[in-house]
Amino acid sequence: MTTRQDFSSTIHEVALLGTARKSLTMPQVEGALGDLLSQLAQRYRRAGADEETKSTEKLLFDVAAVVALYEVCGQMPERISTDLPAVCEPDALPFCPPRTRQFFTHMLEGQHADVLPEALLLAVEKGFCLFADLLPALLELGTKRADLRDSITPVLGERGHWLARQNPAWEWAEAASTMEEGELEEVWQTGSRDKQLVLLRELRRDKPSRARALLASTWEQEATEDRVSFLRAFEINLSEADEPVLEAALDDRRKEARRVAADLLAQVPSSALVRRMKERAQPLVNVSTSGVLKRKAKLDVMLPAECDKAMQRDGVEPKPLHGIGEKAWWLMQMLGAIPPYVWCEKFGLSALEILQLTRSHELKSALLGGWERAARRHRDAEWVESLWAERVQAQSISYWGEFSTVGLVSAVLPPERREEIIVGELESNNNFFREREGGRHPALRLLRQYRHPWSIKLTTAFINRARQSISTFPTDGESLGMLADAALFMSPELAEEAARVFNEAKAREQMSSILEKVFSTLQFRHCLHEAFEEVIP
Repeated sequence: MTTRQDFSSTIHEVALLGTARKSLTMPQVEGALGDLLSQLAQRYRRAGADEETKSTEKLLFDVAAVVALYEVCGQMPERISTDLPAVCEPDALPFCPPRTRQFFTHMLEGQHADVLPEALLLAVEKGFCLFADLLPALLELGTKRADLRDSITPVLGERGHWLARQNPAWEWAEAASTMEEGELEEVWQTGSRDKQLVLLRELRRDKPSRARALLASTWEQEATEDRVSFLRAFEINLSEADEPVLEAALDDRRKEARRVAADLLAQVPSSALVRRMKERAQPLVNVSTSGVLKRKAKLDVMLPAECDKAMQRDGVEPKPLHGIGEKAWWLMQMLGAIPPYVWCEKFGLSALEILQLTRSHELKSALLGGWERAARRHRDAEWVESLWAERVQAQSISYWGEFSTVGLVSAVLPPERREEIIVGELESNNNFFREREGGRHPALRLLRQYRHPWSIKLTTAFINRARQSISTFPTDGESLGMLADAALFMSPELAEEAARVFNEAKAREQMSSILEKVFSTLQFRHCLHEAFEEVIP
């Protein structure tokens, strides 16, 4: 009697050698399988001598199929050796209104994907979580797009966070706030680098001291590249309590870690690094007065004599950037670490008055560059406003780089104040959209970095200025890109008005395609907002 396993081996052998070299002999197998194989053999014998070869090949394939199905049907389900996951807690938040489902589906499929951040924000503001069946697609998107994760996690709900725990690729969405102390420790000690970083950033928001303690517990064992990423997380809720960890990192073996630590310490006004920089820089920058009534002020600046080891430890790079002198570069970095109000107190002058003293100074670029860094690090709104006004007046706005003037305003001033600046320029400047000496109008560049929903007032001012300029609206890449951006942020309440204005330019060949996109985006956003207003019974 032949066993099923032996016959399976025979089938494989015949299939490899071919029926011309090895014949298929039907075995004696007990049970239902044997009966079926006998029936197959009888049927093929009746096929006739003329089809002998063909019938043998057919018989081989049919027998192989029967045995394979028999084996599959006979397999027992695999037993899971691990414990089943805990049951998901019910969602505390309601799902988004039903009409929004089609919008989220389209965006997750790639249609109007740029509108997704706004849709997620609307869901959070109105207290909704996303539909359960769309959670896998949203988690997959967050895995690919780290920039969207902060927008995604608030709408996941209990089900989304539970789902994230079942897939290692989605671990970035696991909420530290729901973990027990033992779980936190386990994730930190054994989790992947990405999971550790997510955990550290979340703890910095809610429990900065716990985040600090976790990092300190493993600092010596961390890889050098990981230390840099972990230190950058200290930007969240940075305080003087973080100084011991950061001060120690100034002596780290990796230059990038030292640089990040120095930058963070320069943002803490009470830090020892800031005090050391003040001691170095304050004697170098002074104001003298002349004239009969001592009313004519002058900025007296001396350059540092050297960049010693202590200065380099505090983050001063000895090698200058292109286009700036070596010693001026050292001074600029020193100024960038000192809270700008220090100079107002020392000179008894306002920020704008101090900046006006730099207008004809030979070290103007170094002074302004240093104070721009300082204003950004210490989020000094008065200095930012004054620097903006001075740069606009001198037509010396810097647009690019880590400490650009436009980036400075965008990083420090609150959205409502930035809106006021942009609206003021839109309402008063007839050449807002046109090329001018030195490039585009600075407020237009500021508008491009304003990634917030526009108010009715800003949208109205933009539409009115566009209406006056639409016949001569520039068609270069930057201007058309600005239009595409505007469609993402204009108030959807004025979508129809905007469409009427821009429709006048649709006949211009260079603008037709971008305007089609603008109209489509505005319409989609308008309908999305309406869908969120649906009353849920």
